[in-house]
Amino acid sequence: MPTPQETLDAAIALHTQGRLAEAVPLYREVLSVHPDHPDALHLLGVIAHQTGNHEQAATLIGQAIRRWGNAAIYHCNLGEALRSLGRFDLARAAHQQALRLDPRFVAAHNNLGTVYEQQGRYDEALACFNQAIALDPDCVDAHYNRARMWLALGNFDRGWAEYEWRWRRAEFTRPTLGQPEWDGTPLAGRRLLVRAEQGLGDTLQFARYVPLLQAQGAIVQFEVQPSLIPLLTHSGIGPLVVQGTSPAPFDVHATLLSLPGLLRTTLENIPAEVPYLAADETLVAQWRERLRGVSGFRVGIGWQGNPQFPHDRWRSMPLREFAPLARVDGARLVCLQKSFGLEQMAALGGAFEIADLRPDYDVEDGAFLNAAAILRNLEVLVTTDTALGHLAGALGARVWLLLSVGADWRWLADRCDSPWYPTMRLFRQSRHGDWSELMQRVAAELTMEVNSARRPD
Repeated sequence: MPTPQETLDAAIALHTQGRLAEAVPLYREVLSVHPDHPDALHLLGVIAHQTGNHEQAATLIGQAIRRWGNAAIYHCNLGEALRSLGRFDLARAAHQQALRLDPRFVAAHNNLGTVYEQQGRYDEALACFNQAIALDPDCVDAHYNRARMWLALGNFDRGWAEYEWRWRRAEFTRPTLGQPEWDGTPLAGRRLLVRAEQGLGDTLQFARYVPLLQAQGAIVQFEVQPSLIPLLTHSGIGPLVVQGTSPAPFDVHATLLSLPGLLRTTLENIPAEVPYLAADETLVAQWRERLRGVSGFRVGIGWQGNPQFPHDRWRSMPLREFAPLARVDGARLVCLQKSFGLEQMAALGGAFEIADLRPDYDVEDGAFLNAAAILRNLEVLVTTDTALGHLAGALGARVWLLLSVGADWRWLADRCDSPWYPTMRLFRQSRHGDWSELMQRVAAELTMEVNSARRPD
């Protein structure tokens, strides 16, 4: 029979290889002999965190700390579990304790920075990322995080260049296409492949750069997600290549979110002329007819992003939080939610009324092209930070974007407007996780809008 130490070593080996399900019973076997074994408790907690059970992770790692409190790594990993639970003050304290035990602990500096970031304390976050890089100049996570902080603070000169560190992270796959990457040199007469990366909202936001490249004389083909093909085609952006298919021959290539840096985008010269996407006028007329029965001040709403996005739990909100808007006299809520979160419609139990367009939404023209046409028939869109907000902004439609504390870098810090989208207003949480107070403010603004619309000219 192996000794407990041999069993622990075997579990650690499996854990290191990513074979988490096989490591768990071995850690538990060690604990069956030594219930307070700190390493087994800690590493079992780490697996709980890695598999999304952050509450169990905090409990197990907390037990390990009570058994042996001088291990900086224990406090650092406890901080990460607590951060995932939204307990930011406790997470910050855990990382600070890790740094008291080991002031040169690079991961603790970086992780403390992410806590400050999610609390909207960007300057303090940036200081942490700088310290991590001073200790380890090759710390990929700290460079990536520092890039996002510089961009959020409007330091685009540094931010775009630093953002190229994203390619060293596991979740980003840098294309290897045989041809060289474009380095910003003149493009006249050259064939350029531009590849979309990350989410649908990113593609909608940065598609504005494709016509700029064509104006420089580039022969561009744009590789995008299939669901955006009808909208972009109708908007005259292309020629397009469906993501995952073979492009035509090209001389150089670039990924979409590298273009702002290559084109030296600053806060002052963001290409913000809207609309750069277009609705189909035939569909606009069809939706005008379908919406004829929805009288009043039409307010489109969206509340849920893709739950697979790592920070979706902070950017998305429950549908029930829109109740104050539904109570505004004269306002009519119109659902533009496409897929995720639609189960919340039934769960409302009739608490307030929402015009549901789903029976007609997915017609042959595609959801985004239909959403564009619907937006043309609304007074305003009120949505969380998802592709829907980018669509409205790119169309030049009025949009009120609802943001959590520590929102994504593209919305910058402490602004109520967006230099990327002139028709957009930003509404930010006052306290992390508190959508109710934010929605009361939005409802007050909406009341003024509705009353103003009622007044005769």
